[in-house]
Amino acid sequence: MKGLISFALVVGLVCGFGINISSAAWWGKKDKEEVNTEKVIATESKPAKVKEQRQATPVIKTDREREQANARKKDILAARNIALNNTRWEMELAPAGNQAKKQVYYLNIQNNQISTSYGSGEFPATNYTLSINDDNTIVIETMQTSDKQGVAFWRLEITPDLNTLRGILSHQLKDKTNKDYAFTSTKKELIKS
Repeated sequence: MKGLISFALVVGLVCGFGINISSAAWWGKKDKEEVNTEKVIATESKPAKVKEQRQATPVIKTDREREQANARKKDILAARNIALNNTRWEMELAPAGNQAKKQVYYLNIQNNQISTSYGSGEFPATNYTLSINDDNTIVIETMQTSDKQGVAFWRLEITPDLNTLRGILSHQLKDKTNKDYAFTSTKKELIKS
C-alpha cells in the first residue's frame, strides 16, 4: 500500500509540475543528436535578435562620444537657426478635425523671434525654443500672450530640407475655452531686410 501511494505521489508530481520525464537527470541522458540540435537552434535564433536590437538603437559608449554628439547637434541647430532667420511662411490653418475651414495666415521668423498674422496681429513677436528630432526635423515651440486674444501655443515642425512647415496651434481664449488648429505651409519666402 505504501509503495502504491509513493508511486502515485511521484507520478502526480512529475505530471503536475510539467517535468519532462525524458529530460530529467535521474531518468537518463538525452541522445547526442537531440542535444546538438537544441544548441544549434538556440544559437541561430538569439544572435539575429541581438543584431536587430543593435541596429535599432545606436549606443553611445563614452562621455566623450556623448559630448561630441551634443556638440554636433548644437552646430546643426545653430546652422538651421541661421537658415530659418528672415523667412516668411504662408500657411493654411484649419480647426482640428475640420480641414474644410482652412484660412491663410503668415508666420515670420525674424531676429530669433516668431510673429504671426493670426489673432488680428495682436500677438506680439516672441522668442522661441529650437530643437532637433532624431530624423533631423526641426522643432520650434513658442507661446504668445495677448491681453485681448489670450494665449497661443505654437509647435512647428520643419522638414530637414527646410522647405515644409507643419504644426499645431492651441489657442486658449480669455474665456478659458480652447481652440486647436493644424497647419501646413504652402509657401516660403525670404524677408528682405
